[in-house]
Amino acid sequence: MRRFLLLLFVLHLTLMSHGQDFSTFTETNDPSNNDIRLIRMVLDSINGRLYVGSVNRLYKLTSDLETEEIEVTGPKDDNPDCKPPDFVQCNSTLVSTNNINKILVIDTDNSQLITCGNVYRGSCETRNMDTLDLIKWYDRQVATTSTDGSTVAIIAHGPNNDNTGLGPNVLYVGRSGVPDEARWIPLSSRLLSSNNNEVPFTILQDKVGKAGFVQLKVVNSNSALEYEDIEVVHDNPEIVQNGLLFDAENDNIYVMSKRQITKVPVENCENFTTCDDCLEVNGVGDPYCGWCTLENRFIVLPLHADECSRWNVCQGHTVISDNRCIVDFQCPSVDVDPGTVDWDKMVLLTLKLTRLPQSLSGFKCVFETIGTTNAAPTDESNVLTCTTPPPSNIPSPGSRGFLKVKLSILSEEVNDKFVSTDFYFCDCDSLKTCMTCTENNCGCDWCVFENICSKNVSSCKIEGVVRGNANEANSSQQCPQIKESAETIIPVDLPEEFYVVGENFPQPLDGQTGYECILHIEGVEVIATGERESAECIKCRSYKYMYSEDVISKLVTLQLKWNNDFEIDNPDNIQVNLYKCDVERPNCGICQQAELKYQCGWCNNVNEQKCTVVDKCNPEDSWLTREDICPNPTITKIKPEAGPIEGGTRLTIMGSNLGTNSSNVKHIDVAGLECLPQTDGYKIAEQIQCLTSASNGIQSGHVSITIGNNQRSYSGVSTSQFSYVVVKIYYIFPMKGAQSGGTKVTVVGENLNAGSNITATIAGLKCCVTDTSYSTAVCVTSASEYTDRSGTVKMYIDDGEISNDLLFIYMEDPTILSISRTKAFINGGTTITVLGHNLNIVQTPLLRVYIDMHHYDATCKVRSSSAMLCTAPNIWASNIEPTAEQPYLVDYGFIMDNVENTTHLKDTLFGPFSYFPNPVFYPFDGVKEYRGLGEDPIVIMGENLNLAVNESDFRVMIGSEFCEVVSLAWNQLTCVPSSHPPNKGNDKRAVELWVNSYALYLDCVTVKAARSFLN
Repeated sequence: MRRFLLLLFVLHLTLMSHGQDFSTFTETNDPSNNDIRLIRMVLDSINGRLYVGSVNRLYKLTSDLETEEIEVTGPKDDNPDCKPPDFVQCNSTLVSTNNINKILVIDTDNSQLITCGNVYRGSCETRNMDTLDLIKWYDRQVATTSTDGSTVAIIAHGPNNDNTGLGPNVLYVGRSGVPDEARWIPLSSRLLSSNNNEVPFTILQDKVGKAGFVQLKVVNSNSALEYEDIEVVHDNPEIVQNGLLFDAENDNIYVMSKRQITKVPVENCENFTTCDDCLEVNGVGDPYCGWCTLENRFIVLPLHADECSRWNVCQGHTVISDNRCIVDFQCPSVDVDPGTVDWDKMVLLTLKLTRLPQSLSGFKCVFETIGTTNAAPTDESNVLTCTTPPPSNIPSPGSRGFLKVKLSILSEEVNDKFVSTDFYFCDCDSLKTCMTCTENNCGCDWCVFENICSKNVSSCKIEGVVRGNANEANSSQQCPQIKESAETIIPVDLPEEFYVVGENFPQPLDGQTGYECILHIEGVEVIATGERESAECIKCRSYKYMYSEDVISKLVTLQLKWNNDFEIDNPDNIQVNLYKCDVERPNCGICQQAELKYQCGWCNNVNEQKCTVVDKCNPEDSWLTREDICPNPTITKIKPEAGPIEGGTRLTIMGSNLGTNSSNVKHIDVAGLECLPQTDGYKIAEQIQCLTSASNGIQSGHVSITIGNNQRSYSGVSTSQFSYVVVKIYYIFPMKGAQSGGTKVTVVGENLNAGSNITATIAGLKCCVTDTSYSTAVCVTSASEYTDRSGTVKMYIDDGEISNDLLFIYMEDPTILSISRTKAFINGGTTITVLGHNLNIVQTPLLRVYIDMHHYDATCKVRSSSAMLCTAPNIWASNIEPTAEQPYLVDYGFIMDNVENTTHLKDTLFGPFSYFPNPVFYPFDGVKEYRGLGEDPIVIMGENLNLAVNESDFRVMIGSEFCEVVSLAWNQLTCVPSSHPPNKGNDKRAVELWVNSYALYLDCVTVKAARSFLN
């Protein structure tokens, strides 16, 4: 069968099927300009190079789409009304015009490139194919000058001079019409090797697609099958005219979009790991790929080859009928009879294969992880036989009832497996429930009345046999089983019966016992007698269930048995919900909020008041439902406990038994004044809110409530009191802040925490209140649209306004003028001097560095309005690893309330902040001797010592004496100790080395007195 390929554009993006990256070329010429785009490409079949025409550009690319040459062809000063190239006697204005490539063809006879654009009246040029240099320009309109017009061109034989036979090659050109041109287009020809300027025309239509294509295998003249969808990945999915091209060897396809050219291999055989993947892709198969059956590998086929026998691609292959090489859709497969066997028996298997390959040696049956047996040929074609391994080799299937293994056929010639299937070793007897018996692949059947799983059910009552999946579809649905139904809910400590719903519940035979309903509660089986009411329902007798855990409800496992130990399947794990009403429901109001399904209510019995079910409340008329009013409303807390005398305080009253809805709140009295209930702040039984009335002056009193409905009502009084107070402001600090806001202003006064809604303004702008107490309130200023704004502080507490004559001034935002250094060790601590303007209006300035998604802060100390000292943050936790040669550069800034222009300084004139590796100090070697006259310096050796600090940053102490640092290098620090040696002998003194505020080294040095000082 001859095979043909057909490539079609598709109008949608499809999934990429190739597993490798594609070679690409991307147009980078002014990507922001949508008019700049790729237009045409042409292949030089001799050397495989690709030539691409764009807007204002020509490209010469290698076969792998690497750029070799670029020629700029525009824009050009042009006007269609003027004659190029000198534009003499032109009265119209020349305009810079993009040169859109309209024709790009290769003249192989003369080894030249012919290119035409829309400028200069659609004239053409010949160019050098190696350098793209201009050879000659032709003053003749060939291409359309319209931006959107179409032009196509081909090189083919023209007529002979005598109009008989084929003549030399000529350029045929077809273009669409342009404004003011005639509707008809004349035909003529031009010899490529002469200066004849005759040009032929015909009309061809643009074709535009999308950035993907499908590959089709042509079956016959009437049909083709799709075998692959390919998506070409690029930024602009629109494929342009003639945007699909094979390379010189037909091994790859070039796909061109407006911005990109992609090289796509035509075959993808190396990605296939199985015969089915290779030959049955999308049910069709890749026509470029074949399969060596015995070797289990892909092969790449020559295009148009009919049979594997035409070339020696698979080992030992001679003719197509030997099935050692396959190119059509059907891979080898095997059907095993029987497909399941008892695990404790050795059985002869018949293996029927499709396309059994010829093998010079024999075959074997390989049972995965179990063993191998010989496979013998039979008189029947494509049929082998082999036995299962000895039972002693086969592990017990266990509770699953089967052992699934991979059965493969191995060729001894190549010692490789070439076809496989699933095979089952079965143990039906081990399966103890109907559903596990019938849902496996072993052909087991379930005997309901005998409660056994077996392959031989001849001795079972036929009306009680449920066939397994191997014998009947959906057979497990015929098993006796519990089905999901309405939730079963049972209160504890109260005899209750319940029903189990299911299917196929059997009626026990004479001599067989009935049903038992078993609940597994805290490790104990609680058994109640069950009565079969139908094949779908079992009634479980009344029983008093209990559990010890102090939880509201408990789900317990349900088990249904009959005839003592015949268990009914429970595939959905249906459970029973036991519950206690009184757990976590200590009062009537909370009890009334219990879920309706539990049917809990409050037993208002004189002797016992608790949350329970009605059957456990005596007398029943003392049992209160959620519609009843609970007695004894109780107030446990009021908030706030004070409010302004102007009223308007939203008072929150918390307690218990406060009604079941807001309409139950009949009256609220606060310190003898009415408080208006607020329905939006009501919480069932637990909370009431109301708005206080205005008071004539300072006073205090209890809160009383009345809860009721049309039948009855109850009252309650708080133990705490609510106070009507007068709020006062004495002074504020600070009295100035940054224009950008963020200043924390502390207001000092009396009763500043009174009321429920506290807001503030400063100079007419909102100041967000963050904290209050009796004597202070803190608010954060908002930004001001201008500097030097000033105004008073006003506080609004509920319905009252409090203010004074104290002014707050908005100052110009602080600015940073200089930073003494922008480097530090990883563990920070470096002192940094910052100079600027208005620095003293910031309350708590911070130096912050940013690493990845985290930031690290260190505090700054303000010295004046123009200076502050900061320390570099410790970033040890960031796990960065800079080197002396490559410090870690980070973004950083200063947090100054709400000022934003100081928070990120990396990209400013200050540059990034550099972190260097921490210094390393070496231990002292031996005894240090000095005379104590400042003559013998101490040298401390190490690494990275001077990367981020100066001599002045170090402090060295020997014992209690300073050692003055006199020099600092990358690998050593030198200091001169004080003139206080020991009087005699040796003196061991601790050496402490500090850089700024961080101790970097701590050790001891032995100081030996000079001989002249020894006694």
